Amino acid sequence: MKKTTLLIRLIVLLAALCFGRPLVAGETDWLTVAVLDFDASDARLKESGTQLALLLTTKLSTLDAVVVVERQDLSKLLGEQELGASGLVNPSTAARIGQLTGARVLVTGRVFAVASVTTVAVKVISTETGRVFGASIDYSTSSSLTAPVEQLAGKLAELLQAKKSALIATPPSKADRVARLKQKFAGRTLPSVTISIPEQHFGSPVVDPAAETEIGLILNEAGFLVFTGESAAKADYRISGEAFSETGIRRGSLVSCRARVEVKAVSRDGGHAVLVDRQVTVAVDTAEHVAAKNALQQAGEGLAERIAEALVPIR
Repeated sequence: MKKTTLLIRLIVLLAALCFGRPLVAGETDWLTVAVLDFDASDARLKESGTQLALLLTTKLSTLDAVVVVERQDLSKLLGEQELGASGLVNPSTAARIGQLTGARVLVTGRVFAVASVTTVAVKVISTETGRVFGASIDYSTSSSLTAPVEQLAGKLAELLQAKKSALIATPPSKADRVARLKQKFAGRTLPSVTISIPEQHFGSPVVDPAAETEIGLILNEAGFLVFTGESAAKADYRISGEAFSETGIRRGSLVSCRARVEVKAVSRDGGHAVLVDRQVTVAVDTAEHVAAKNALQQAGEGLAERIAEALVPIR
């Protein structure tokens, strides 16, 4: 029995090594979480709301299978879009914030006091499914925030684990994306494109840009004519931009990488921009550069569909 179990484990290990899959949690098991500053019912509690969000971010970053978006990155990205206040976040805006930050889950909250009791009410919003869940705690207004944060972090950890299937959407495969585009554009003449999206990781240029490759593959399979080299000047649209990836956190043998891809599509006639877009994604693997490539590839997949629909508007 023990020999059989050992043999099975060996086969699984070899398969993982051969096919390049993580030996521990797959990337679909990881939750990328962004904690927004908490709203406060009055000015006296505003500082507490910011401190609670900061401390909660730190606590959540210690959880297994959780990647927390850095506070400085979050503030910059959301500030650019005027979406920094948690009061503005709802299921309809959550998807946009997820697209900007790479977060699959948003944590927002509100702090209010009644007499000597302070209440923190928290919302957990999926940027992929739009599902919303809540949790709350009460604590004495005169006490420190250490114990309340520990309690709130515990509740959120349980909630994230219990509701994971409702918070994470099953991503469409590349084949599904291509089939969907083919169905949308059936019987229509599609324009030609040329694509140039250079990449960097840790300040070093990348020889084989993953996002550019992925966008080109999907558009080509969907029926678009993709020009390269000297033929690029004849393309109806020029898709250009930039992409970069960076290391997020390390947990044991796993490493997470964040990628951001920015693109614009410009017509050959008059240089009219038909699309300006960006995508942020996070991927996890045992190898840093594989994680970076996976994140860039996922960003390219998400952008490819939106690029196609911008170039050929649905009637």
